[in-house]
Amino acid sequence: MVTEETATFKYGLDDTPPPAAMALYGLQWWIVCLACSVNVGVVTARLFYGGDVAGQMFYLQKTFALMGLAGLAQILAGHR
Repeated sequence: MVTEETATFKYGLDDTPPPAAMALYGLQWWIVCLACSVNVGVVTARLFYGGDVAGQMFYLQKTFALMGLAGLAQILAGHR
């Protein structure tokens, strides 16, 4: 079992990773968020709109716009 005394971390609490690592970490989170929003969005759109493909696409567009706004809010105000 790892305790606080034996744990070693790559970066400290106030350290900033290099730009390449930051880009890869950002890409990793983008992929996770995209996969989750697509899966949940498609299932929810099919439940709400049934066979109406135009309604499903509009719902997915709204979902992506909301995810983008939430991401911007997190970047600008969430990590203070």
